[in-house]
Amino acid sequence: MCTLTWKHEAAGYHVFFNRDERKTRLREFGPSVMEENGVGLIAPRDGDHGGTWLAVNDRGVTYALLNHYDLAATRPAPEIPLSRGRLPLELASEESVSLETMNLDRYRPFHLVRVAPEEVTRRWIWNGDSLQAFKLSEEERLLTTSSFDSGRAISLRVQAFKELGADPDMLTLSAFHRSGSVHGSPYAVLMKREDAQTMSISHIHVTAGEVIVGYELQAREPGELVETTCMQLPRAS
Repeated sequence: MCTLTWKHEAAGYHVFFNRDERKTRLREFGPSVMEENGVGLIAPRDGDHGGTWLAVNDRGVTYALLNHYDLAATRPAPEIPLSRGRLPLELASEESVSLETMNLDRYRPFHLVRVAPEEVTRRWIWNGDSLQAFKLSEEERLLTTSSFDSGRAISLRVQAFKELGADPDMLTLSAFHRSGSVHGSPYAVLMKREDAQTMSISHIHVTAGEVIVGYELQAREPGELVETTCMQLPRAS
């Protein structure tokens, strides 16, 4: 249950990510700056397992992870599964590592997207047995998943995205990720159900000189306020 969009611009790009989760999960942690293998990273963290769904490094490369609910529901889980949230951190912090060189047998199915400056966006699908790789055009810059009425939820969100026009700007994308009344809350991009909701909205902006991550932790109870955080890193030369 997540929605990812992106838009390239001169020397950089914007990435928006809505993380949707069940309310029984622990609260997530906002983005922090860290260093792994000499590489600077910014990533929010999952409260249950410590992994992440979104990581960007000081080279300006972003890795975004979405669960593949349809495949996960039909495939037997690995006997001793590993958290998929390990993957964006490992990939962002080690340039010599790729999904193609990793043993993925202990991971449940997932989508993973790589966005980088002045490069074609790449997407991988791990189905539990094999890995598929794709190159995405700028017209294919939406990926959304849902564990609830998946086909309808995805179709409605795709249609709402198409209604933005052929080349939505950054402000339009930002508004899209905050659209909570489109076709009813369970199907909206900013979704809400009794058992689950959009937990956070992240915005990564990579420029020629820096990496900026804006983050909004959404209210879970009536009366709570949206919590905002902004972190940044200089781009490595």
